[in-house]
Amino acid sequence: MTTNSADYDHHADYPRPLTVEELARQQGITRLKTIEDLTNDAPVDSDDDGLDEFLAYVREQRNGSLA
Repeated sequence: MTTNSADYDHHADYPRPLTVEELARQQGITRLKTIEDLTNDAPVDSDDDGLDEFLAYVREQRNGSLA
């Protein structure tokens, strides 16, 4: 069963639930534009070779799909 804001109109005592987009906006969450955006606040050390290997792999996969 799906619901929308019209389903809550008759419940004036209860606030309408926020959408995912509204929650993200409230929390300052933005869309990623590049793979490097993942590393801006990464919870791992920047010296971690695993992260560099992962990012290199992702770049390779993305560039490979362009050929």
